[in-house]
Amino acid sequence: MYKFVTRLSALFLIIYSPIIMAQEKITQTAGRSQLGGFAPKFAELNDDVLFGEVWNRPGLSPRDRSMITLSTLVGKGIVDSSLTHHLQFAKSNGVTREEISEMLTHIAFYAGWPNAWGLFGWLKTYGPIVRVMTPRLRFNVR
Repeated sequence: MYKFVTRLSALFLIIYSPIIMAQEKITQTAGRSQLGGFAPKFAELNDDVLFGEVWNRPGLSPRDRSMITLSTLVGKGIVDSSLTHHLQFAKSNGVTREEISEMLTHIAFYAGWPNAWGLFGWLKTYGPIVRVMTPRLRFNVR
């Protein structure tokens, strides 16, 4: 009987896990609000395609997408408002300070030491500002 219940439970999880793990749909309006009058098509693609479709695809969780996005931004040396947004977004998707720190250390060996160094410096300078905007995200870089 125990084996039957165990197998039945496993089958239930396999069948219903997509339903159980359903995520809230990600929406974005920053493109239209910030660039809608200047570059309306770009703003539309940002809000509707990138955030409306790509971020909502079922293949990766929002948390995984956040980690990949942060890795890509750091790897490209992008340290601007998009990084601030994606750090906040990563926090809301469950990425911890410890994971971001470990990710940066790992990325340094593949994307370039200066890029990781630059982001650690950025966090050291702007971490207090990010903390005010996202109180639960802590960057204690000394």
